[in-house]
Amino acid sequence: MFCENIEIPSSLGNDRLFDRFWNVNENWVEEPNQRRRGRSGVISATFNQEAVFIKKQVNHLHRCLRFPLGRPTALREAEALAAMRKIGVMVPDTIYCATRRVSGKQQTVLVTRGLPGFVDLDFFLARESAMSASEHLEFMVSLASTLVRMHRHRWQHSSLYGKHILVRRGDGRFEVVLIDLEKMRRRITVGQASRHDLDQLSRHQKGWDCGKWQEFLKVYRNILQNGLP
Repeated sequence: MFCENIEIPSSLGNDRLFDRFWNVNENWVEEPNQRRRGRSGVISATFNQEAVFIKKQVNHLHRCLRFPLGRPTALREAEALAAMRKIGVMVPDTIYCATRRVSGKQQTVLVTRGLPGFVDLDFFLARESAMSASEHLEFMVSLASTLVRMHRHRWQHSSLYGKHILVRRGDGRFEVVLIDLEKMRRRITVGQASRHDLDQLSRHQKGWDCGKWQEFLKVYRNILQNGLP
């Protein structure tokens, strides 16, 4: 399980900035919900004239051998975001991440840059249902390449639903971004990571019928075996 520390720039990790993000309580895109014996939610906001997403958590912890008493899942997600950037997987840019304890409660904030023009996979496939066969193949290659790049490094997303895959079409190509990485983990083998994520995606994606899904699997396996295009 991924349990390394994240380095937070000193220019960002201060109480004033933490309070600024923490006190935003409007435009919830994911209402605060109770889980992991804590609370977590996401807000859409503007910071320095830029669209951002603010994940706010209270006692929302994950546990592993290194952190048996628990550690904020937002810190785990910030680490996963950094790891994905290193291997060339597109993910949201991290603007700020910090945690503090107040009155015995662990408060954590993760702020990421907005993703203008991106929509989730299911919406994208419904909207682009009239794509030509060559365009559909090109998109499948883009999505498969993203997942192969992640899985080849033995990373498992662990929450690979259509809503956590964002797509944008522009400049003659398709861009794929992965979001909601707080459950991401390293597996012992590429196969473990791949099988888990693809099985999860096949059960939860709504844009492809069985035939299209098998076509995508063929593209994915070809890239996994023969290398990225």
